[in-house]
Amino acid sequence: MQIPPDGTGQEKRHGTRLDSWKEIAAYLNRDIRTVQRWEKTAKLPVMRLQTPGLRAVFAYTEELDQWLKLQSPETPVAPPRNYRWLALGGVAALATLLGFVWVSRPKPSIPLSPRPITSEPSIERDPSFSPDGMNVTYSAPTANSPFNIFVRPINGGSPVQLTDHPQENRSPAWSPDGSRIAFLRGTLTRKASLMLIPALGGEETKLVEIAPHPMRRFLSIGRLLAWSPDGKHIAFPDRGESFSAPIYLFDVESRERKQLTFPSPTEHDVEPGFSPDGRMLLFTRVNNELTSTVMIQPLNSSLQPDGPPRKIPGVGPWNASPVWMPSNGDVLFCSGAFPRLFLYRVASDGSSAPLPYAITGNHSMQLTYHAASGRLISRNNQIQNDIIRVSLENPKQPKVIIQSTFVDRSPAYSPDGSQIAFVSDRTGTRQIWVSDANGANPIAWTRDMEVDGLRPDWSPDGKKLLFVASAPGLSQVFSVDSDTRKTTRLSNDSLEYIQARYSRDGKMIYASVKVDGASVIYSMPSTGGAARPMGLKGGPILGESPDGQSLYFFGVKPDGSRWLKRASRDGKTQDWVAEVPVAENASLTREGIMYYEVKSGEASIFLIPFAGTPKLIQKYTIESARGLSVSPDSKNILCTRVQPPIADLYLVENVR
Repeated sequence: MQIPPDGTGQEKRHGTRLDSWKEIAAYLNRDIRTVQRWEKTAKLPVMRLQTPGLRAVFAYTEELDQWLKLQSPETPVAPPRNYRWLALGGVAALATLLGFVWVSRPKPSIPLSPRPITSEPSIERDPSFSPDGMNVTYSAPTANSPFNIFVRPINGGSPVQLTDHPQENRSPAWSPDGSRIAFLRGTLTRKASLMLIPALGGEETKLVEIAPHPMRRFLSIGRLLAWSPDGKHIAFPDRGESFSAPIYLFDVESRERKQLTFPSPTEHDVEPGFSPDGRMLLFTRVNNELTSTVMIQPLNSSLQPDGPPRKIPGVGPWNASPVWMPSNGDVLFCSGAFPRLFLYRVASDGSSAPLPYAITGNHSMQLTYHAASGRLISRNNQIQNDIIRVSLENPKQPKVIIQSTFVDRSPAYSPDGSQIAFVSDRTGTRQIWVSDANGANPIAWTRDMEVDGLRPDWSPDGKKLLFVASAPGLSQVFSVDSDTRKTTRLSNDSLEYIQARYSRDGKMIYASVKVDGASVIYSMPSTGGAARPMGLKGGPILGESPDGQSLYFFGVKPDGSRWLKRASRDGKTQDWVAEVPVAENASLTREGIMYYEVKSGEASIFLIPFAGTPKLIQKYTIESARGLSVSPDSKNILCTRVQPPIADLYLVENVR
């Protein structure tokens, strides 16, 4: 057949050309998501048309055949071509590029290459080694449950499903003698049961009810349970009825508990792990939405706190998934700007700075390590979201207008409708980007930051964008200028900001702030300055009414339902307007508040007039969506098409 130009600069290729992900997947006898993951993580030879406006992919059968020949048990799947993945072959070059220095740690005698031990088109998470290092237990979705517990041999073989329960079953942890597996069952952010099950399956035992998850970073936080070396105790976080989550030591026989860590009222302690002698507790302290710290708590012979905890030096804002390397007193952990996390190692006594350990990719998290064999398992997480446009006059064919192989989300139309601001991590960190109204010519407006995922807000004149981003230790309010691309920090205090919106006249900023685990609303001048509480509880904020006299935002009723609220600017009058299940899926328009609900693959779009009751205005078909921005003429909407995340477990041998 005639081979059309492909824009790659190569004159001749062999084999049949496949012109879509569907054709490529069919040729490889895999589903589309698996093939897309291989293209990201294993150098599957897929190319893209270079013509502006076209996003088609293509591949040649002979190149796919050659790639398949390389994927044998003796030759593990190669790490991805993206330089941010720390491929072994590019360690030296990458270390130089990033300014890292490779140090003289014990070097393995066998090359360190990660290989997948799970490859299902779903999420496998929370790995834990068996005491002999020959098996791993983890949680994964099943037909009747978000997660059940599995055991899989490291050297091949089919997984064995241990639990079959409709509730969520998460965070399995193998007992030191190998006879039992502890795990959590239930809604981890509310109430979950600590359970025991024989390692080969059998009758389950319920020990206690706890609320272990901190309601933050569901995808990244892994280990919630840890056995003491003597097998008599289990450590777990429990926030009870409060926001903060200390770690407790639970006696399996007596059912008594003792508190081991003491976080502040706004922090959560997770991912516990005991040193081999039981005299130190390694854990992660979640400081806020974007930052966390690895900590060590010394323990006495009775497994009680022996002095204050100490911090392990971090690298990026997010430092987590710590595991012990007892042979040399080091700690392995994942660090970076979420979700771009790399593997580092550091001396547990704090005598050295963290150093890159380039054996896993840049989405590594949820580590488990078997010291005797030197085996390390990490979870590799891949997320892809695209931005779509839906015509309210002809909603049958939603159109993807902003797309990459990473996360593009939270779109916002400019006041004149000529531009779209959005959040993307396509360059390695989450930044503000701006494109034309049709999605073309995307340009990064911010750099070297970690922008929050909620929708940025345009100033009324369209000359600035307002957003929240990570500052040292806290999330703060920033703006970026359209002409100079200069970023200005507008807040400089000890508050943790979640989201910010301009007033109608552009003179004020309304900000949603996290205080003692609850959202409250502050105001500040749009040029920056002191933030003042408005006496309003709630968030996120939609914005002001057209007359500027009312502020619309979200609150939660005592029954847990989320409602749109309206308050006067002085905060003296407040009323509930309508129930809106997902705050991000709402937008303020000239006619009222527009929002949508997705059920069974169909989005129903509603309008709440400023004076009146909600009414259905349109429906369209979409599998999953998040966020909403309405064009100034109310003819089009933008939302994020959410692709189901993929997470596999990867094994690295001989990590010493």
